[in-house]
Amino acid sequence: MKPAPEIPEDARRPFIRGNTAIKNASSAEDYANAAKLYQDALLLAPWWADAYFNLAKGQELHQDFDAAIQSLKFFLMTSPSAADAREAQDHIYALEELRDKKAVSDKANSPEAKAARDQENAKKELTDFLRSLDGAVFVESWEIFGGDYRRRAKVKIRGGELAFGHDAVNANGGHIFGPETALGEQFSTLTQVVKIDSRDISLGKTACPKGERDVKISIDKTGRSLTLTSCDVSILYRQ
Repeated sequence: MKPAPEIPEDARRPFIRGNTAIKNASSAEDYANAAKLYQDALLLAPWWADAYFNLAKGQELHQDFDAAIQSLKFFLMTSPSAADAREAQDHIYALEELRDKKAVSDKANSPEAKAARDQENAKKELTDFLRSLDGAVFVESWEIFGGDYRRRAKVKIRGGELAFGHDAVNANGGHIFGPETALGEQFSTLTQVVKIDSRDISLGKTACPKGERDVKISIDKTGRSLTLTSCDVSILYRQ
């Protein structure tokens, strides 16, 4: 548009306010406000090259790089001098780099990426924890029946798996039932072997005097004991 029309006074007001806002800005909100003032000016004077250029600066400082690129393209449409056009086009290239770099950073810091990192870290922590427990045996105190019959819960951990069962022995220490072998450990009765995917392991349900209850094993974070929840609660200590 040559020659460009005069700039209306009503457009100059938000333009000057935008210049003041961007000069004194100290936050993202301030830069967004400056950009809004330049946009108000352009609504009244859409041919105004300086308003497009300053709008691009406000949008850049607000890290709205796509919008800043578009504002500079509008600036180029106002037929600026060759030097100004060269500067604006080169700045568009710079903004493209900043935009792409921000996109990579935003993706790396997105809730999804953070959740994936947290999940991977938790998986590594569990792997390291299980490695420290490999081969560990946990037992509860003996429960004595009739003087010569003893029974206790027992857990063996090896290779990321957990075997749960009971020892039931006579006065001579011999197994009254079985024995059954799992993960290299003998049990008088073997309940089950499960894969460990957390420190809290569900072993299904069992019938109790007050009704059916969930059976759970929770491994203490120190690795020195675990809690068995069934019809009652028992603590098994690492041998």
